[in-house]
Amino acid sequence: MAANIRIRMYRTGFGDCFLLSFGAVTSARHVLIDFGAHAQGEIGTMDPIMDNLESATGRKLDLLIATHAHRDHISGFGKFADRFAQFDIREVWLPWTDNPKDPAAAALERKHLALYDRLDKHLRAMASANDPLHAAALDALSNLKGNERATSELGRAFGTGAKVR
Repeated sequence: MAANIRIRMYRTGFGDCFLLSFGAVTSARHVLIDFGAHAQGEIGTMDPIMDNLESATGRKLDLLIATHAHRDHISGFGKFADRFAQFDIREVWLPWTDNPKDPAAAALERKHLALYDRLDKHLRAMASANDPLHAAALDALSNLKGNERATSELGRAFGTGAKVR
C-alpha cells in the first residue's frame, strides 16, 4: 500500500510557506515549514493561506518548523499568533540561533541587531528621495531584522504547550 504524501507550497509573494501532509486525508499528520512574506513582497494572500492551513489541518500540527528569523519566513506566525494559539501543536522546531539560553546564539543576535541598526542609520543618512537603490536597501534590511512578535510567539509555542526545540 502506497503512503499518501501531499506537499503544498503556498504563494505568499516574496516569502515561504510549505505544508507537508502524511497519510490519508482524514487521519493525516501535518508539518508546517515557515509562513512569511517580506514587508514589500506581500501580495494579499496571507489571510486566505491561514484559512486554508486551518481547514487542511483541522488546526492540528504535528510539527511546526521556522527555518530562520527573516520576515519572509516567519511574519505569518506573528500576524496570526492568536489563530495559531487555537491549534493543537505537538512540537515547534527553531534554529539554534533562536535559543535565548545559548550564549553563542544570544551574542550572535546582539551582533546582528547592532549591525542592522548601524546599516539602517547609515542608509537613512545617505538616502535621497530620488534614489530607489537606498529604498531597496532599506527594504532588504527590514526583512533581515525579522519579526519580534513572530519570534516571541514561536519561542513560547503560541502558548499551546507544544514542546519547543
